[in-house]
Order: sequence, then structure tokens, then C-alpha cells
Amino acid sequence: DIDFILAAGQARHGGGDEAMRGNGHQRELFSRPRLPGRVLCALRADGSSFPAMVHLTPVELSGRELVIMALRDMTQRQRAEEALQASSARYRQIVQTAAEGIWMTNADDITTFVNPALARMLDYDPEQIVGRAMSDFMDDTGRELLKQHLQRHLSGAAGQGDVCVRRRDGSILWCMLSTTVMNAESGHYAGMLAMLTDITARRQAEGALHASSQRLASIFNAVTNGLVMVDERGRIIERNAAAARMLAQTAELRQGGLWAGVRDDGSCFDLASHPVQLALVTGMPVRDIVMGLPQPEGTPRWLSVNAEPIADAGGAIHLVVASLTDITDRKRGADELRELNEHLEERVAMRTRELEHARQVAEEASQTKGQFLAKMSHEIRTPMNGVIGMAYLALKTELDPRQRDYLEKIRFAGEHLLGIIDDILDISKIEAGKLEIEEVDFAFDHVIQTLNTVVAPKAASRELELVYDLDPTLPKVLRGDPLRLGQVLINYTNNAIKFSEKGRIEIRVRQVVGDAHSCLLRCEVSDNGIGLSDAEIDKLFQSFQQADTSITREYGGTGLGLAICKQLAQLMGGEVGVRSRPGQGSTFWFTARLGISSASVPDLIGRVKDAAAELLASSRSAAVMSMLKNARILLVEDNTFNQQIALEMLEEVGSSVCLAANGMEALELLRQTAFDCVLMDVQMPLMDGLEATRRIRADPRLAEMRVLAMTATATSEDRVRCIEAGMDDFISKPIQPALMYQTIANWLPERDASAPREPLPARATAPAFKPTLGGDPAVIDLSILAKLLGYHPHKVRKFAFKFLQNTQDGLTQMEAALARGDLQALRELGHKLKSPARTVGALGLAELLQQLEQTAAGDDGSRQARALLQQLWPLLERITEQIMTNTTFADDN
Repeated sequence: DIDFILAAGQARHGGGDEAMRGNGHQRELFSRPRLPGRVLCALRADGSSFPAMVHLTPVELSGRELVIMALRDMTQRQRAEEALQASSARYRQIVQTAAEGIWMTNADDITTFVNPALARMLDYDPEQIVGRAMSDFMDDTGRELLKQHLQRHLSGAAGQGDVCVRRRDGSILWCMLSTTVMNAESGHYAGMLAMLTDITARRQAEGALHASSQRLASIFNAVTNGLVMVDERGRIIERNAAAARMLAQTAELRQGGLWAGVRDDGSCFDLASHPVQLALVTGMPVRDIVMGLPQPEGTPRWLSVNAEPIADAGGAIHLVVASLTDITDRKRGADELRELNEHLEERVAMRTRELEHARQVAEEASQTKGQFLAKMSHEIRTPMNGVIGMAYLALKTELDPRQRDYLEKIRFAGEHLLGIIDDILDISKIEAGKLEIEEVDFAFDHVIQTLNTVVAPKAASRELELVYDLDPTLPKVLRGDPLRLGQVLINYTNNAIKFSEKGRIEIRVRQVVGDAHSCLLRCEVSDNGIGLSDAEIDKLFQSFQQADTSITREYGGTGLGLAICKQLAQLMGGEVGVRSRPGQGSTFWFTARLGISSASVPDLIGRVKDAAAELLASSRSAAVMSMLKNARILLVEDNTFNQQIALEMLEEVGSSVCLAANGMEALELLRQTAFDCVLMDVQMPLMDGLEATRRIRADPRLAEMRVLAMTATATSEDRVRCIEAGMDDFISKPIQPALMYQTIANWLPERDASAPREPLPARATAPAFKPTLGGDPAVIDLSILAKLLGYHPHKVRKFAFKFLQNTQDGLTQMEAALARGDLQALRELGHKLKSPARTVGALGLAELLQQLEQTAAGDDGSRQARALLQQLWPLLERITEQIMTNTTFADDN
């Protein structure tokens, strides 16, 4: 039996706690030839235990089964193994918890181990790195560095350097790489142990520091002020480009020392007083020292110098930074200002003279503009008076439908052109600040009624529906300028109609804000027309601007309407604007601040009705027509068309009219004949209407004569000049018949219109007309024309005046042709004028024109033509005199 006890829990060989006692293991022992050694806990006699390696070998001796037991004390070996295991555990813990990455490879550069820190650096699991080459995770530079490290290690040197390692996501990690080789027991190279420290943050900081240094260097050189760094020995160690330019001419700078300079009084700075030296010595900043640097051309460059000492940690001054500002121009300006102050009185007087001259130039420019507008108005209104007036007269005759349509369109076009002229004058008045906004009581309903009256026919002609949406809370009686308010609304609505082919036009009026005394109105006009882009909207509300040049070609217009609307809205305390999209229509809006009147609506309506009724009655009443019947009126007008229009309009109401072509003729006729009233044109040859009126007022016999201006100029300045000259009233061209009748009737002296009156001179019957028109055949024999026209005085007068106008124009063209040596054109004009001269009886004129027609070519022909023209002009004056004398007073009866 084996009596060997194992203490519980001490067995290290086999499985679990066990005890071998008695015969428990005999069968196992003898069933196997030898049991492997086991480390068991053996007990000593004193009760202590020790680890023992036990080998049991069964033998058979003399028929007996015996066991040979070999026992070896394992105490020292077990202690060594435990120490080794503890050391390995500590090593593994250090490697696993190290912040640096640890990377081990074999001799073939294949990874055999990486610690968690390295795996985290590369964002891989350790198993994904083991088995791969270290160089797979590096760029070409890193791989080259590994080769260099291996060569150094083989030669006995250490390996260290910065390397880029590529992470799983492709990003780059900067690491400091330290390597050492691992050798086998045989001494051969067995692999490499590498330690990697993440220095990405450091590299980024270094890059940022470098970039910052570069920026500072760029700023240092880019600033316009000069910057200079000076050490404690007074040597310039750094300067920027601006300082180099400023100090380029100083010899001291080229030698590395401080630059020399002069003061404003010409004295020099010595070393002790130099601002940089002062900062070095005192340790205090030096501010705004003015230094002059001598220049080769003689005039110093003036600098303002600031010096700032820079102390180290111990407070010692080793560096001064000086900033240099070029103040040459500023100092020159200050010197000039000082000189200016010294001669201030003289300068002020000179400047005053310059300002006065500028004011005069501006006033002259404004006056020139006003004169141009007045002349333009006159020059356009004069022929337009002929166009509209003739159309008016023609429409009163018997016409077929086509002729009436033509004449209506002529009149419409003429009135449209006048509207454009009025727009130009309006914008001119606004720019000059001469357009005033009235303050009168009105009902907004009346403005809408006027708007509808004006635009409804146009909308209907284009099959457009007009829709009015008025705020029911609008005050009943407002105070402002209804005419200008309506002008903006009419312009907006006319534009909406013009640019719309279908749909409807909506006019909306809202009270935005208001109190007991005033309110702000917002008026909108919306259409379904062509719409506008943002670029086109930007061009609106400017003078002579439209959204696009194609607009002018297709729809017409000057582009002044919206500019006037903007100015009028601003004068009424408001604004203008538009919302639009191409192809979807537009909404034009404006605001106006209006007062709220205390007047009641019935009172206002009554006043409006009374005024309208009075105006209508006064213009159409039988009393006006009765007063004009047999009125003796002197018409002073140089334009034949205007003569004919006014003459026929006046004769239509039964007035007796006498014609004068200029102021001189008018004065002569006034001294010879009694008239009830004078219609006086303003601009005429020989003597204009203003001068003629002044002479009328200066003549005691004529001072009470009523003189009414009748002119195409339409500015307020023209009206003032007419009144100052002594005229009683103003009739604007184109002539509006009702207005002209009413104005004349207002100034006619009271008389019995039914009482017979002595006829005006030359109001003879037709038989007496023939000898009166005889005249000198060498000048003109009007009986020839009278016979041709059946002795109809009115037709004779009309034809004769037309002849004078055409002949005068023709002679003017002859002068121009002669001046340019165009004898052929001269001969053609002679032929053209010859036949009318014979028709009116101007036989002497016709003879001269025939000679002109037959002039030869060359210099002789030119001299002959010039001589004939010198005869033609005086003869035409005599013909004019005889026509005026014999046809001024005529009777159509």
C-alpha cells in the first residue's frame, strides 16, 4: 500500500483536489507501465509542505508488485517560474496600456504584434494589422526611412525620424518613429521593434506657426508705414519694404546705422536726440517726432517717427521698433493752409467771386434751358396749331366717312404730340422747382369719374374691363391737388391699357394710415399685360427711359410719363413702385399724403356743379356768341396757317377780322381804325407782340385797347412777360375755340351787338373789289387772281397769303443754292415760282424769275443770278405790302 497524502487544493498535476491513500490507485499504477511525473504537495514530518516532482514506476519483484517512487524538491524552480510569470504580466500590461504605439515585425517586415495604442492610431483592430508589412501603412518616404533605420541598426546606430502613417480612412497621421532591431540567439536579424508617437498636433502647430510667421512677414512688408527694428547698439537689424523706400537715400542706413534727419527749423538731430536712441536710453515710448530726410532734389521727405522699446523678461531693453509715416503731403497741405490763413481775406474774396461766377453760370444755364424749352414749345405748337386747327375746321365741313376718319386721326395725333410737349414742360418745371401742388377740397369720387371719362373709351376699344376697388373708409372730402392726383392715375391706367391685349384693368385705392387731419392714400393699377423683368423695372421712373427700346418701337411714348408720376407723388408726400413678372402683368402703385377737409359732401358737390355749370354756360352761352357777332378784332399774326385758323374760327361766330403780319403793321392799323380787341402773337418779325403792346400802352389814344396774347409758348415765365408788357390775358396755341371765344368775350367792351356798325375799311362788295385790287401791274395786279377765283375775297386773301409764304421760302432756298454754287437748283426754283407769280398777277416778279430760269452756267451765270436775287427781294416786299393793303379787310358775304 502507498501511504502518500496530497494536501487539498495543492495538486498542480492532474485534475482537482485529490488524496492518494491505501489501495486507492493500485489498479491504475499496475495497469500502466509508468505514470508521468506529477508535481504534488509533499508533507514533511514536521507538518510543512513543499512542492515535489513525483515519478511512480511499478515493478514486479519476486512475484510481488512494487512501486519505485522518485521525489525531487521543486521549491526553487516554482519560485523562478512565478517570478517570470509576474514579469511577463507586467510587460504585457505596460505594452497594452502604453500611449505610444508599439509595432513588432519579423525579419521579413511582417507584423507579428501591435499594441492597442497603435491599433487606435490607425483605426484598425490589431488582428487586421498583424500579418501585414509595416511598409504597407507608409508612403514612399516612410518606406525609405525604414530602410535607412535598418541600415543604421545593422551598423550599430540608432534610428529615429518623422514619418507619415496612413490610417484606415486614408487620412495621414504624423508620427515620430523610433526603431531597434531584434536579433535571434544566433545573432542574426530577427525583426524590428518600433515605437510610434503621434505628433500630428505638433506638426499642425508648427505649420500654423510657420503660416503665422509668413503672414506676419507679409503684413510687415505690406503695411504702408515704414517699420524698422533696431538693436541695443543702434544697428538696424530688420526693415520692411516701405522703410527701405523711405530711407533709401540715407548713407547711414546703407552702413547699418541710424538715419540722420533735420527738424522743421532746419537743425539736425544728433544721436542723443534721435527718437530711436531716446527709446533705447529711457525705455519709454517716443511719439510723433517729425523728421525731415534730405533728398537729392533738395526738398526733404518728412516723416512722423514713433519708437517703441521692447523689453525682455528681465526688463532689459534690447530692441526698439520704430514706425515711419510719410507726412510730406500732409505737411505740405498744412503749410499751404497756414499760407491760406495768412491771406484768408484775399482767398475768401476770390472764392466768393468764383462762387458768384458759378452761380451766374448756373443761372445762365437754367435760363438757356428755359429759353430753349420756350422756343421748342413755340416752334412745335405753332405748326401743331395749324394741324389741329385745320383739322377742326375741316371736321365742320361735309365729309365722307373715310375723310372724317382721317381727320379725326390727324387731330388725335396732334393732341397726343401736345401731350408729350406738356410732359416735357412738366418735368422741366419739376426739376426747376416751379411746379406747385394745390390745396383744394375735393371728393375722390370726382377724381375716379374724371379718370373713367378719360380712359373708358380707350379700354372699351381694346375690349378691356375696367374694375374699380375703392376703400369704403376713404374720407368723403379730401384736401390736396385732385388734378395732379388724377394725372398720375390717368398715366398709370393709360399705360395699363396700352400694354394689355386682353383681361381687365383693376384700379384699387386704400387708406394706409390716417388721423383726424390727414391720411396716406395708396393707389394701385393692375393689368394682365406683358409684364416686366427685374432689369426692366430698374429703368423705370427715370426721365426718357422705358423698359426696353422695343417698347418705344411697338407702343410709342417718350418715357417721361412715369418720371413725372414719380415727381408728382413725391411732391404730394408719397412714393412710387411696381410689382411685375414677365408675361403675368404688372401692378404700378403710388402713395400720396392728403389732408382731410371739414367741408361736407353736399357743399362740395354744389360748388363743383356750380363751377362746372358756370364754365359750361359761359363758353356756350348765346351771350358769348352775341358779343362776338360784329366784334371788330385786329388779328396780329405772321404765320399764314395760324392766320387762317383764327380768322375762320372768328368769322364762324360773326366777328369782323383785320389782319396784320407784325407789330408795326398793327400799330399803323390801330391808329387808322377803331377796334374792339387785339389778338396779338408774341413772336413776330420786325416788331414782336411784346414791343407792340408796350407801344400801345404808351400811346394815350390806344392805352385802353384790350390786348390778348395769343402764342405757342406755354411757360409761366412767358405769361409773366406778357402781363408785364401790358397784355390783358393769354390764349395758348393750339387754339381751343371755346376757350378763345370765352376769353375774347370777357374783354370786349359793352355794346349793343344787334346795333348796326360801320364796316371796317375794305369791307366793300364784290364789284368794288375789282378796282381796289388793281394796283401797279409791275408790282401785282390782284384783279387777275380775283377774276380767277370769282371775286371771292376770302379765297383771294387765302391764296395770296399762301403765295407770299411759298415765294419767301423759295427765295431763301435760292440764296442757299447760290451760296453753294448750285445754279441748276437755282434755275429749277425759278421755274417753280414763276407760274404762281403769274397766277396772282405778280407779272414783274414772274419776268425776273423767268430770267433767273434762263441764266447760263459758269461765273457769268452766278453774277447774273445774284443781281436778279437783289431785285427779287425788294419786289417781294412791295408785293407783300400791296397784298396786305388790299386783302386785309375782306367780306365773305
